[in-house]
Amino acid sequence: MLRPDIGRISQIQRLRRDLGLNLVAVAMVLDMACGNCTVEGIPVTAFIGKLQREEKSVCRVHRVLKLACN
Repeated sequence: MLRPDIGRISQIQRLRRDLGLNLVAVAMVLDMACGNCTVEGIPVTAFIGKLQREEKSVCRVHRVLKLACN
């Protein structure tokens, strides 16, 4: 029973130390990581994937425009 708790404490310490998050932000990150959170009605992990795909598309368009303007 203690093993998962020790892992959770370790995650909390890393998030606070490495990213400087406060405890409220840590709780939000851990909820998102566990899939307990949704954005626009979809799980956060799926939403992040959607944002990453959109970002890649925007980056491609930006590169094309940059080349066209040179």
